[in-house]
Formats: sequence, C-alpha cells, structure tokens
Amino acid sequence: MEAELEADKIAKLELAINGILSYCASHSDHDSQRTLPCELQRIHHAINVEGRDKLKGDILNGFSNYTYRIYLEKDPEESAIFAKVALTYALWNPTAVFSLERCSNEKKMMEFFLDKFREQEEFETDSPVCQPYFIKDLSPEARLLCCRFEKKQEMWGEQFLNGTIDERLFDKAARFVATINSTNLEDVKMEFPVDYNDGIKEAYRAVCPIFKATFEQIAAQPITPQNKHFLDYTRNGGVEAFAAAIDQSKVEYENPDVLLHGDFHIMNCLVENMIKNGDEVSFGPNASIHVCDWDMSHVGTMGRDIGPFFPFPIVCAFYFAAEGKLDKATACIDAVWAIWKEYARIMAERSPLVNNFGDPSGFLLKLYRSCLGWCGIYGLGANVILKAQMNQLPYDRVSEEMNAFILASYCLINLKALEWGFLGKDRNPEFTVLELEKWFRDVIEEQIQFLAEKGAEEKS
Repeated sequence: MEAELEADKIAKLELAINGILSYCASHSDHDSQRTLPCELQRIHHAINVEGRDKLKGDILNGFSNYTYRIYLEKDPEESAIFAKVALTYALWNPTAVFSLERCSNEKKMMEFFLDKFREQEEFETDSPVCQPYFIKDLSPEARLLCCRFEKKQEMWGEQFLNGTIDERLFDKAARFVATINSTNLEDVKMEFPVDYNDGIKEAYRAVCPIFKATFEQIAAQPITPQNKHFLDYTRNGGVEAFAAAIDQSKVEYENPDVLLHGDFHIMNCLVENMIKNGDEVSFGPNASIHVCDWDMSHVGTMGRDIGPFFPFPIVCAFYFAAEGKLDKATACIDAVWAIWKEYARIMAERSPLVNNFGDPSGFLLKLYRSCLGWCGIYGLGANVILKAQMNQLPYDRVSEEMNAFILASYCLINLKALEWGFLGKDRNPEFTVLELEKWFRDVIEEQIQFLAEKGAEEKS
C-alpha cells in the first residue's frame, strides 16, 4: 500500500509538471507572457523559448492532497513554485467523496483575503496569504493549484519542537485567524454564501464512524504502566463520552456561524527559518507568517479554526517535560495561551455573533468550549487516529517507554478537551470562560508535572 502511494505521488508529480508546461505554453504570445508571474516567465523562457532546461519536483508532506515544490533544474531557487494536486478524495480517507471544487474555492478564498490583509497596517507589505497563480484540470479526478513558493521559510512547528518561539508571531497568528472568523457573513454573502465549499464536508461526516471504532480499539488495549492513567479514565465512561462528543461535533459542524480557513494548525503556518548558532537561536528580521492549505475553507462552526492550533504545541510541551526542560515546556504552553487571548480579544470586539449572546462573556464561553472540542477532535482524531503530523514528533529524544507515557497523556488531555468542549454543560454548567481556561491549563500542567516526574525517575 505504501509503495502504491509513493508511485502515485510520482505519477501525479509528472501530471503537475505537464500541467505547468501546458499553462506556460498557452501564454506564448508576448502580451500573455507579461501577465505570467515571474517564476512562470522564467520557466516559459528557459523551456519553451531557449530549450535549455527542464522541470523537476520535490514531494512535500501533503496530508489531504499531493503537494510539490517544482522548479527549473538549473535555476532551482528563483523558479520554484508550489503545486498542489487535489483528488476526488482526501488521502486520509479515500472512501469519502471530496469535491474538486474545493481547489477552485481555495484560490478564490486566498485571492479575497490576500487583498483584505493588505488593508491592515500589520500586513500591508507582507500578507499572510501566499499568492495563488492558477488552477488547471489534469484529469476528471485531479485538479492542479499553483502558488508562489515561500522561500527560506519552514513550518512553525519547528520552533515548538525547538522550544524557542518567536513571540512576534503570536499577535499576527491571532489576527490572521480572527480576521477570517470575524468576517460579517452578510457582507460577503455573494462571495461566500452559507453553502460555500460544502463539498468538503462529507469527508468529516464520513470519518466520524472511523473515529468511534478506532477509539474503542484504543480503549480495549491492555493496560500497561505507561498508559494506565489514560485507560483508567477512559474505562470509567470515557468510551461512551467520546462517542457522544463525536455525535455532538457532527451536529455543531453543520452550524453556519463563521467563515473558516478550515485547516488552521501549526504545520500550515510557514515562518522565517530559525537561525541556529550552537545552542543559540535567533529569528528572521520580519517575523513573517504565511498560512497555506485553504481548500477546507467553508462557512461553519465557531472554534473550528483556533482549536486545532492547540494540540501540536501541547505535545511538544510534553516532550520537553519528559526531558526535564520545564522552561521550554512552559514556553510552548504560554504561546498557545497568548494566541488564544489575542484571538479572543479581537473576536469579542469584532464578531457579529456577540450580539446573539447579549454580552461578550457568554459569546467567549461558547467560543472557548467549541475551541476545546475541536482541539480534542484534532488531537485524538486527526493526530492519534489518522496519524496526521505524528511523523513530526521527536520520538528519538526519549526512550520507547517515555514515548508511550507521552502518547497516553496526550490522549488523556485531548479526550478531556473533547468531552468538556462538546458535552461541557454536563460537566460544569456554571463555569465562566476564565474558569474554563484555568481548568484546561490545569489539566495540561498536571500532565506536564506527571511526565517530568516519570522522566526524572527514568534517569535516576
């Protein structure tokens, strides 16, 4: 199966290269060439005019679609573009229909917010949206989207894995997602009606039974010293609560509350490369951030964007705790809190939904509950069950036993987030948003201390 997937990636890379060459050839007259982005002009001139070069490609880490960096062999830096090949299914669930229109809608959303962010002083000269170039059908089952390739950038997750995080990015990340989520749907109903990009929704509906069945298998595994704290909790009503929370998430998923990026997590945020000099780390001069993968954008439930940002920094904190590096663990969690606080502040000021709750506190409580729910969905569902981003974790930094402790703690806090997010009224209906924030921070801190103790025991 793995060999077939790799072979298909290579085959689709060739399709993407041919699609780019075809697009460039269709702009062969002088006036059309001038409309091409500079990278495509380079490609066209080197191949179609001079015949002195050829296109190559590197396979990137797309989880839903195939993604590539495509470039001229003799000019790999200046000619590089980003290419995504969208299929009629998501790679993480090939059995569910996944509309190709999501690719066209991705380009539409990117173009809209590329201009919108340029109106903000903070992003005037450096929009957080990558410039989309063109889309092209490669076959009835595959559509190509090409965009600017952001050079000298890496996934933001690298900073969290290092435990040294550029604080200048916190407000920018919060402002990015809050700008999208606080958009007045009435103002953009022509561009983004309530059913905008609805073709992507079947993928989540279809994966929910997989979540339930797989979690039952996880809960039924033998108890070990490493997973006991998680399985003890799970077997005391956790399986039933998980199923009920998944059912509630399906209901809330359909709510047309806000405009969503739809896939806002740490690995979809590109930032300037870290500069390492021994143990010293510094950051690029601009604190640039670019957010990619807009094909899951839609009108949906509040909290659906900000929640999935939480899990990866949390699991990074758990690794640092197990290593006894509590300062770095704290840095990861503080980053999440800083982004949430700024996001919540902007949403309370700008979101039209505040009026539905009478006051900002009621709105923020609902927003944070939903945020917790989608944090749990992403942490347990996407990460643990579907294995998204799990290949990025620093398994080699700790022992096999400690990895098992960390995974169990990660499952535990995401299960609790899921329950309190989607079943919260059954847990403590009197909580304020500040009390709920403190509750979740305490849940995380409890596991950080637990892992720090286990790590110290292992070393002694």
